[in-house]
Amino acid sequence: MSSRESILGTVSSRVVCRMHCMTRLWRFFRRCVRSRGLMQ
Repeated sequence: MSSRESILGTVSSRVVCRMHCMTRLWRFFRRCVRSRGLMQ
């Protein structure tokens, strides 16, 4: 039981980290596109 809970915790933390990374990359991408549009 405890081992299963720890595994679930590690998986959830990995998913949260991945989601956070994706949101940061998406914001950076949106900012680059916006700046490029302003340049044109």
